[in-house]
Amino acid sequence: NRAPFAQPFPRIELGFSDARGEPLAGRVFTPAEYLRGELDSSDVMPPDTPVHLSLELVDPGSAAVGYALRFLPPAS
Repeated sequence: NRAPFAQPFPRIELGFSDARGEPLAGRVFTPAEYLRGELDSSDVMPPDTPVHLSLELVDPGSAAVGYALRFLPPAS
């Protein structure tokens, strides 16, 4: 969060694609799924503070040669 104010943690979408760009697998992670340590139960990102996250993945297979990561608005 490089903003000068706290803001809600986003959802994170991770998708894998094949050589033609066709989607193979994907998942949306909530903050509860990717936050660990001292921020584990936080609702907001502190201002001007690096945040480390952890994503648990399942192997999408050998056809997966590309990926895309998107930050989505928090769930309402």
